[in-house]
Amino acid sequence: MPRSNLETLYLLLLDDNSQRSQSVIRLLREAGFGIRSERIDNLSGLEKSLQGSQWDVCIASENLEHLAQEQAIQTIFSYQSDVAILWLTDNQPDLPLLAQQLEQGISDCISLQQSEHLKQVVRREFENLRVRRLCQTEHVRANEAEARCEQLLSNSSLAISYLTDGMHIHANNTYCELFGIEDIEELTCLPVMDLVAREDQKRLAEHLRHPDQQLQVSETFMMHSADGSRNFLSEITFSSSVFESESCIQLQLQTGNSSLISHDLLDDGRCQHKNNFLEKLETLLERNPTGWIVLTSPDQIEDVREKYGELAADHQLHALQNLLDQELPHEYEFCRLNDGHLIVLIPNENRESVTELFCKLYEKADELLIDTGDTTLTVNAHFGMVSLSSAKNVVELTKHAGQALKLSIEKKTPIEILAHKPIASDNNDVDPAMVQMIFDAMTNQDMFLNYQPIVSLHGTPAETYEAYLRLKNPEGDMVSPGNFFPTAIKAGICDQLDLWILEKLCHQLKKEQDKGRQIRLFMIVSGQSYNSPVLAEKAQQLTNTLEIPPRSLVFQFNEEEVAKQLSKARTLNLQLRQYGFKTALNHFGLSEDPKAILKHMDVDFVKFHGEFTRQLGDEKGSKDRFRSLLDQVHSSECASVIPQVEDASTLAQLWQYGVNYIQGYYLQPPHQQLDYDFDEN
Repeated sequence: MPRSNLETLYLLLLDDNSQRSQSVIRLLREAGFGIRSERIDNLSGLEKSLQGSQWDVCIASENLEHLAQEQAIQTIFSYQSDVAILWLTDNQPDLPLLAQQLEQGISDCISLQQSEHLKQVVRREFENLRVRRLCQTEHVRANEAEARCEQLLSNSSLAISYLTDGMHIHANNTYCELFGIEDIEELTCLPVMDLVAREDQKRLAEHLRHPDQQLQVSETFMMHSADGSRNFLSEITFSSSVFESESCIQLQLQTGNSSLISHDLLDDGRCQHKNNFLEKLETLLERNPTGWIVLTSPDQIEDVREKYGELAADHQLHALQNLLDQELPHEYEFCRLNDGHLIVLIPNENRESVTELFCKLYEKADELLIDTGDTTLTVNAHFGMVSLSSAKNVVELTKHAGQALKLSIEKKTPIEILAHKPIASDNNDVDPAMVQMIFDAMTNQDMFLNYQPIVSLHGTPAETYEAYLRLKNPEGDMVSPGNFFPTAIKAGICDQLDLWILEKLCHQLKKEQDKGRQIRLFMIVSGQSYNSPVLAEKAQQLTNTLEIPPRSLVFQFNEEEVAKQLSKARTLNLQLRQYGFKTALNHFGLSEDPKAILKHMDVDFVKFHGEFTRQLGDEKGSKDRFRSLLDQVHSSECASVIPQVEDASTLAQLWQYGVNYIQGYYLQPPHQQLDYDFDEN
């Protein structure tokens, strides 16, 4: 139920007396509440109501004929833990009984005879609920802000640490790398004095004595690595801070090489500041964009760093950075990471043109020469490219890009592309070869769509098709959907297949629209796409960009999946409909309560399970069930679709039943062209 304002009270009434319920509603409306209510008098009705709606307050009358008090309380709390239960009595509450009821979880006992008390108790519980929900929301926001701060800290090019009483309590990766510390746990046992040269320890101690009074000041110190093997000058900025609710001192360190290491802060190039770039990228990912990132680095940078030092490695990376600065189109953005990599953000652009560009950059990088003293270095660089849709955050995205870069180096190819999210290797039930075949097929045209017409029996003119995903193996042989779909489900990549299908359908619709045809295409939504709004937002973005009408796309929800994830399916369905798309229930009629599912899913089409088509010639019972469900579908103002029609007699029978659309091999098998003659048939 959508909430329009805070004074709307969603009230659940457990009462077998409608007049008493109306009295309660009238009193609460007099108290200034807008009431949205439902009256229930049995257990099954209560369970359905709790599954379908979120309630604020439940007022339960005593001595319900078909629902025991303890059973009602347990049922409510098993579905919705944060709802106030008020027990309504005709007389004054019995105090010993009230104490027992409070122990069971009710919030209070009220009487119709005390109308003012009833109003005040409901207002109190409603306000308490509002505050609790607000606190929950703020708690989530606080956690998100804390996670974001931690992410910004860990990605910062500055070396940052936090100290209490001269001991490290936290530090970012850059700080640990600066001092040659591999495990942050080692750092928490290490006093900061152990990292400072003896002659500078007294000056440092002065800054650490008064953490609460510490203003932001900077001073240069001689530092050394944790193992004492390397000395370096560092400018330390001290400032007061708070970490995990404790007052502390924050240190920000810049080494003598900061002019090189932080070259992206200079104004002489397009390379952006890393923090600004990553924050922009994180914000972009929240909008489910289309586009790519490319990760690159000189192939031998670690060997150069070890043999010739940090300065030589930085010259090598800087040469590659200058090449990108000169050759990348103006709309491409890039920055320099603190681990020796460059990352490029590419807007929504054709993959082939991007690949061609970076293949040329690969050749140009191979021609670069860097002089460092007595040594001349080359700059060989490979590229790893991933889709922005392959991850939900920057850390995951750069990790995938790193995998693509590693693959490019191993295969000795200029650039490797991971168009979709890699699969974790710890799932023993997943066939890795099949998963890899699916991913490869996405990029090498071995995955494609077939279309089967859906024809109106009553002259509706729209040309309608359903899309089916098909796959070829590297040898060119067709792979049965019964082989690759189970693997995709186990590997958790069906949501990515949905996005692939969606993009192909949108471009197909655009192609047909440019020819002057008005086509409507059905696509099946996997249960894995119910968990987030990515599919709906991506669909809206594509239809807006390509200027195709949203009503041209019909998203089908499998009834079996909907029964398992009703709340999530309904949320996604509503979002798609708000964006103007059509929706449908698929494989309808075989769940335990298909009419209840239809009640909760506001759809335009209902496609029956093929089993009903096969049973039309069987016993009368099957026909009666089919006719009953068909009447329910039509009374819900949904268009009915019957699949797997194989002969003329079945078609004639369905026409007599008033079925709206049919589909099946009798009309046309699925194939790659949208060439069915709807006018002739």
